[in-house]
Amino acid sequence: MASRARHRIALRLSAEIISAVAAQLCDELLYASHEILAQSAFKI
Repeated sequence: MASRARHRIALRLSAEIISAVAAQLCDELLYASHEILAQSAFKI
């Protein structure tokens, strides 16, 4: 039983880490796309 609980905690931590990394990547992609749009707007 204890190993199952530890496994569940590990899975939950992994899911939280993955979602935090994904959120960070989305923020960076959003920022990068805004930068690209801003640069292309200045060229026109």
